[in-house]
Amino acid sequence: MTAIMQERRIELFAESGQRWFDLKRTGQAHDVLSIISYKQPWRGDYELIYPIPPNELLSDPNLTQNPGY
Repeated sequence: MTAIMQERRIELFAESGQRWFDLKRTGQAHDVLSIISYKQPWRGDYELIYPIPPNELLSDPNLTQNPGY
């Protein structure tokens, strides 16, 4: 699995966020992204989720915005 992840890291480095999705899917996003120098200071794991668009929040009163947004 390590070899496959390394190969995907090399082959897909500029392919519209594939690395990010791989990290999220395998649970490695926090460990890898939180040590990147330009991501410092790491403000929290909320950076690993997207905000819910305002129009979606307005159309469904049962939705709440994701933490940090």
